Amino acid sequence: MITSERSGQIQALKNELAATSESVKNLFSAHSENDLLRSPAKGGWSAAECLEHMTLTSNSLLPNFAQAREKAVRESLHSSAPYSLDIVGKIFVKILEPPVRFGAPAPPQFLPATPTSAKAALEAFLDSQNRVVKELDQSEGISMVDVKVTSPANSAIKYNLYSAYRILTAHQRRHLAQAAKALPQTTPLRRN
Repeated sequence: MITSERSGQIQALKNELAATSESVKNLFSAHSENDLLRSPAKGGWSAAECLEHMTLTSNSLLPNFAQAREKAVRESLHSSAPYSLDIVGKIFVKILEPPVRFGAPAPPQFLPATPTSAKAALEAFLDSQNRVVKELDQSEGISMVDVKVTSPANSAIKYNLYSAYRILTAHQRRHLAQAAKALPQTTPLRRN
């Protein structure tokens, strides 16, 4: 049985994913293809590369989400208690959530290739977002705190399924902010 609080927590995750998708669409529609593909003068990823990194991360987590969900169903792990972050989830969410306090190199499997099309990077990201939401929908009714997800970046790190979703949304906000910083800043026209 899913409680209204847990249903609200799932809806909050969906809202976070939708807000990120909407922000990305707005960011990409407000800039030229060249600006989206251009790396910042001080180095770092272009906005399109940030988006590709976010897509790679989501796509790597999707099988882990499904595996944890299937285990919860197979083992009849149900609970009416609200979802909660485990200790590893709390640490990762705090580290990843903007504003960025410090940077860390991305693991090699999450390094973006140089995109040739910002539009293609956007479409791939939005597709991965839709797949994450569908997986989240299928997780309603299970105990997302009683099953673990293995980090795709380091197999020694595990956190509960709810933490995995929260880590993903914090990670997306982090790289959305990075993508925005990679783009030329426009200054509003001054009126005299």
